[in-house]
Formats: sequence, structure tokens, C-alpha cells
Amino acid sequence: MKKLKIILLFSTLCTILSCNDATDIVQPGNLDPSLTFKNMDGLRKNLIGLYGSIPYENGIAFTSIFTDEVAIGVANGGQGLNDGSYGYILNSNSDDAASIWYSNYRCINSCNRILEGALTVADAEDNIDEYNGILAQARAIRAFCYFQLEAYFSTDMTNPDALGVILFTNVPDYTAKGLPRSKNSDVFALMNEDLDFAEANLGSTPPFDSAIPTYVTNKFITALRARFALYRGDYANAEIYAGELIASGTLTASTNYAKIWDANEVSYTGEVIFKIEKSINDSKIGQVWASVNTKRTGSPFFEMSRSLFNKFPLPNSASGSYDVRKKVCVNLSGTSFSLISPDYVNSEDYVNEDIICINKYPGSEGYNLLNDIKVFRLSEMYFIKAECQINAGNLTGAAATIKALRQARRSTGIAPTPNYANNATLAWADVLLERRVELCYEGHRYLDMKRLGVKADKSFERDKRDCEINNSCFFSNTDYRLTMPIPSGEIQANPVIATQQNPGY
Repeated sequence: MKKLKIILLFSTLCTILSCNDATDIVQPGNLDPSLTFKNMDGLRKNLIGLYGSIPYENGIAFTSIFTDEVAIGVANGGQGLNDGSYGYILNSNSDDAASIWYSNYRCINSCNRILEGALTVADAEDNIDEYNGILAQARAIRAFCYFQLEAYFSTDMTNPDALGVILFTNVPDYTAKGLPRSKNSDVFALMNEDLDFAEANLGSTPPFDSAIPTYVTNKFITALRARFALYRGDYANAEIYAGELIASGTLTASTNYAKIWDANEVSYTGEVIFKIEKSINDSKIGQVWASVNTKRTGSPFFEMSRSLFNKFPLPNSASGSYDVRKKVCVNLSGTSFSLISPDYVNSEDYVNEDIICINKYPGSEGYNLLNDIKVFRLSEMYFIKAECQINAGNLTGAAATIKALRQARRSTGIAPTPNYANNATLAWADVLLERRVELCYEGHRYLDMKRLGVKADKSFERDKRDCEINNSCFFSNTDYRLTMPIPSGEIQANPVIATQQNPGY
């Protein structure tokens, strides 16, 4: 698989309004809600299908290749080069924009179908707690998808009057007209309504109170509220929500950190708040970067970028301490794995002499490269808290928060306390750095730069050896491509938004 994407052949309008595609949306007359949602059993089955449609991999794939997380791998056959995504090419015809747009709207439509179909469930009153819990999960997932769309396609989530995305809560038939983009404030209002309903109705019946983070739980709702508040500049609430999760959990000890990702520890959840469960018939997230496995003989299309690899603290030879994330993110186990050149800067054959294999998704259930997708982790809540502290001018508090995270990732010894010297720019830059190391290959870097690049006075940082292949070194932190374009297929099928394309496209 060259890049992990959900490829849809029709525009979002077709996804929403049926068109001629009876696979995603069955036209009127083909779907009878009274049969599909005849009873609670049917409602449960639709909920299971909904969880399987939650989109996140597309953002991970796009972010890793478009930003400074990867370098062209030794087995690259044109991935990231033929479509220009490694060279910062992004336009309305880009598959990346289309896949993120369509997959989220397809999931939203599935949520709406459950909510509408639930009205016909005959035995709902006999199972009212579970019934309300299913509706709560559907609405929380809908809010999550709308957040994803807003984060990628709204130019400025801190501006309530800026254009957001297309908003709909019903199951439109194929004769309906296209819809315009709504203001951020309108999309945010629906998201808050959904989350309020979810929080009030989730209930305590398993699996809603389960410790296994593969279902929507109250912690999922709180984590989404924290990220949502942060992105729209509501620092006061972001800090409250992040603080609730920090107080209720513990960062994974350095000795157990690898278990979050290890193939033999799939039941270990550690600090994971929510993850999308993947099984043997699902797509393999690791195939974004390699074909076979995480060894250098496993046909890596992409490798860890040199600039990212160099950001991991090096082992301290005197104390023997090291950053445990380095051994998790990079396959350093033996001669058949990564090949680290001590003088890569002067290497005459850099591609073949410096091979840094990405190892964050090594595999599970006996299948290489197959892993669950981590969406919310406790470590992100520490970063949210630190950002809120910086915004409030509490640089000392932010330094202590970042130190706590770094201490948890240190094998031995005491992590030094950052010194921001009363300089907020330094503090923003340090948070951006730590997010880059901790959350790499989890789909954050592109949106982090969109939010924090100017504040931190930073942009994507590609090592000159990684960008010499196509001269793709520089990318401004104010570039219009830090907001995704509305896909051309959507505009062609939905002329209502023809004048609502994002700037620069």
C-alpha cells in the first residue's frame, strides 16, 4: 500500500445526498429504517459498524508525509514524490484533502442514520439506558468528525465568524440541493450540543464505563472537549478539561512505555484515553511507511526524518539514561533493523547509508504493521495544560508541566527543568518541540504548525539531506497550505460552495 487512504469515487455531496452510490447511501425505497432499525439488536449492529468507520488514518498519513516527520526511504518507488505530497504540493485535486473530507462526512452520515433510524426501534423503552447510551455514542462520534473537518478545513478556528464546513444533521435524500459552508460558530454549537447530550446520556452500562478505551467514554468526551477548546482558543476551559484527565490518570512509566505500542502487549492500555481498534481484516497503519515490516529489509517507502531523529535526546553515556521514545519510534534492534550513519551529513550515499526505520506501529495479532490507532493519550493533556499556562503568562508552571512529561519518558535520572527566561516564544517553541517528539506519527504535526508555528517562530524543519531530493526544504509558518482546500469534486457536485473555497486555492 503506497499511502493509507480511504478512497471514495464520489464527492461529499454524493456521500450526503446519495447520488447513484447505493453502497454508502442507499436511495429512498432501498432502505427501510423500520427494518434496519427494527429493534435494539439492529441498533447495536449499526453502532458496531459506526466504530469501524471512524476516520483517523488519513490524517496520520497526510501529516507524516507532508510535514517534516519522514524522509524518502530506501525502498521508495515514487510514494510522496509522484503526487507531490512530499514536496508540499497541496491543491483542490489532492487525494489527501479528498480522503480526509469524504471519510469524515461518510462517518457523520452514518451517525445521522443511526440517530434517525433509532426513532423506529420498537423495544427502546424496554432498554432505555442502553438506547440512550447508543445515541450518546453516535452523537459524540459525530462531534469528533466535525472537529476533524474544522481543524483541517477552517482557516481559523479561533474566529467564530470564519467559514467552517458543511453542516447537516439529517439523512438527506438524493434530490436535495447542495448545502453551503456554515460559520464556525454554527458548527461549534452543534458539537457542543452533541457532547452535552453524550455526557448526560452515556450511562454506566458496559461497555460505556469500560476501562478498555475502544468505546466512547466520559474520558473520550473530556479529551475531545479539551482539544476542541484549545483549538478554538478557549484556554480557560481547555485547561479545566485537561486538568480533569491529568488528575484522574498517570503517565505511563518509562519501563512500560513500549507496551503501548508493542505487538505482544495489545491488551495494555496505559495512558491511552481512546483508540480505534484494528483487527486482521482492517487496513494496516504501518503500511503508510513500509510494505513488509519495520526492518530496513521490510521495504520502507519512508523513514524517520533526520531532523526528527536528531530531536530525540541522545543517551547519556555517563548515567546510561535515555529517552524511551527513541527506542519505540525507531527500530534499533540489531543489524537487520535501522542503519544509523555517524556522519550522515557527509555521506556520499545518504539514502543507503542512513536508514532510520519507523517502528511506532510494529504490528499485533501476529501481523506486521497492524496496530490500533491512538487518538487521545494522556500526554496530550499535559501539552494542552502547558499551552494554557503559557497563554496565561505562567511560564514557570508551563516549564514544570513539560518537565513532568519528560521525566516520565526518561529511563533514569532527573530531567532538567526548562528555562524559558520570561520569553513566551521560547516556551511555545519548546511545547511544539515536545509535541513533535511525543506525538510523531499520530497525526498532530500539520495542525500543530497551523496553530503554533507563528507563536513559536518555527516552521517545518527538514534536514538538508532529506530535502535535497526535490529541494523541498522551506515552508512558511503562514503558508495558505496550512489549511486544506475544499476538494474539487465537492465543488463540482455542490456549486453552492463554489465561491467558498479556502484562500490560495
